[in-house]
Amino acid sequence: MMTKRTIALLLLAAVSLSGCAGSGRKVAEPAQSPAVSTPEAKAPSGSAVPDTATVATETSAGRSTTMSAPATTTPPAWNEELALPPADMYYQDVGENPLVNTSKRPTSTFSVDVDTASFTLARNYLNRRMLPPPESIRVEEFINYFPQDYPRSKEPVTVYLEGSPSPYRPENYLIQIGLQARTVSESQRKPAILTFVVDVSGSMDMENRLGLVKRSLSMLLDELQADDRVALVVYSTKGEVVLEHTADKEKIRRAIDRLEPGGSTYAEEGIRLGYQLASRNFQESAINRVILCSDGVANVGRTGPDEILRQIEDYRDQGISLTTIGFGMGNYNDLLMERLADKGDGQYAYVDAYDEAKRVFREQLTGTLQMVAKDTKVQVYFDPEEVAAYRLVGYENRVMANQEFRNDRADAGDMGSGHTVTALYEVQLKGSGRVLGSVSLRYKDPESGEVTEKAFDMSRSVIFSEPSAHLLWSASVAEFAGYLSQSPWARESSLNRIIRNAERAADSLGAADKRQEMLEMMEQAAALQ
Repeated sequence: MMTKRTIALLLLAAVSLSGCAGSGRKVAEPAQSPAVSTPEAKAPSGSAVPDTATVATETSAGRSTTMSAPATTTPPAWNEELALPPADMYYQDVGENPLVNTSKRPTSTFSVDVDTASFTLARNYLNRRMLPPPESIRVEEFINYFPQDYPRSKEPVTVYLEGSPSPYRPENYLIQIGLQARTVSESQRKPAILTFVVDVSGSMDMENRLGLVKRSLSMLLDELQADDRVALVVYSTKGEVVLEHTADKEKIRRAIDRLEPGGSTYAEEGIRLGYQLASRNFQESAINRVILCSDGVANVGRTGPDEILRQIEDYRDQGISLTTIGFGMGNYNDLLMERLADKGDGQYAYVDAYDEAKRVFREQLTGTLQMVAKDTKVQVYFDPEEVAAYRLVGYENRVMANQEFRNDRADAGDMGSGHTVTALYEVQLKGSGRVLGSVSLRYKDPESGEVTEKAFDMSRSVIFSEPSAHLLWSASVAEFAGYLSQSPWARESSLNRIIRNAERAADSLGAADKRQEMLEMMEQAAALQ
C-alpha cells in the first residue's frame, strides 16, 4: 500500500517533469582534568591525514556577501506569488569548515547557536518547487530545528555525548555533542518587557508578510502572563512609537489591528526607537527583549548591517537582547536578520506559514524567553594519539579562536529555558586508548555574571557499533543540508540513501509532524534533481 508521502512524491515528480539501536545517549562524565585552551594554529596541509580524509580542505576564510540569482527551476503557476522565483534574496556564503589534522591543531572552539531560520527558508523554496541557493544553507540550523529528548537536569546546562561509525562515510565516525538547558516553569518565569519593532513598509504589503506578522502577534498575546508588558514600534519612511509598554491585551490587539503597510524602509530608525523605548522601561528583575519582525530590507538611512550593529552593542551590554523574526520571500535580507540576532544576543527564526508562526510565537518564543546560560561556548580537545583528523559539521560563522574560550569579554550564544543545542563532529580514529579527548563547556550565569566551566572526558565507550535513532536522524538531516549546500562532503551521497536512513530513524523515534515534514522536503528535493 502506498503511503501519503509516496503518493505525494509521485505527484511531485510528475509536476516536475511537466515544467537503530537503543538511544545510546550518555550524560558526559567529568574529565580527569579540564581541557586546555591551545593557541590557534594555521590550517593544516592534510599531509599527515589518510587520503580518504582530504575531501574537504577549503577554509571558511574570505567569506563574502552574495545576492542569490533566481532559482533555475520554474515552479508551476498555481499561485501568483509562488509562480515567481524569489529575486533579491541576500545571503552570506559562510564557506565550509575544513578537515583539521589533530597533530597540528587538536582543539576546536565554537559558540552555541539556537537559530532555525535557514531550515524554514529552505522549506519555503522546496514548497515552491525549487532548490534553495547553496549559500542559504547553515547546517547547524537544520540540525537544531529538531528538539532532542536529552534527559532534563537541574543544572543550567547538561552535556550529553554519543557516537558511531558515520552512516555516510563508514571509514569515519560521528560524535554528537548535545547540550540541554534547564527548563524554567511558567510560574517561575520572570516578567517579560517585550518591545516589538515591526516593518510596515511597502515591501511588507503581502498577506504572508505584514498580514502574517499581525496574526502572529495576536496569537502571542494569548501566551503572555499578567505581569508581562508589550510595546509596539513601527517603521516605514520613518519610525514611530505606536504603543508604549502596557499589559492591556485589548489595547495591544487594537494597535496591532491598525497596522497598515506603505512607504520606504527606515530600518535603522525603527530599531533605534525600539531600543530607546526598551531602555526607558528596562527592569533589572525582568526579561528585557526587542523583537524585530521584518523582511530585513533597509533602503533609508544607514542600511548596512555593520552600521546598525554598532548601535545595538551598548544595549546588549545593558541586558536588552534582540530576537529577529523574518517574513516574506523575494526582496529578503537573511544576512541582516541573522547578524542582528547574533550580535544582539538573541535568536533568528523565519516564519513562512501560520503553522510556523504558532511554533515560533506560541511554543518557542514564550517558552524560551528566560535565559539560563549566557555566552555559552564549547571547546573540544582531540588527543592526536587517538584521533587523526576532525571537522565540525556546520557552525562556520560560530567558530571562535581557541584563546577566546576563556576570554569572558568575547560574545557567544545564549541558551534559554529548555533549549537544546546539538553539534556533530566527523572524526577519523586511530589508536585504541580509552579516552579520545575532552569536551569543555563554559557559560555565565545571566543574573550574577558568575562563570562556570566544566570539562568532560570524551570516552571511547560512548561510541557504539551502530548509530542510535537520534544520531541517525541528526546525521541524515546534516547530510541533507550538506547536499543542498553542495558540500564536497555530501557530493557522493545518494539522496535516496539519505531518505532511507531518515525514514528508518523516524520510524524508530515516532513520526512526529516535524520529522514527517523533513521527509517530505527530502522527497521534494529528490523530485527536483
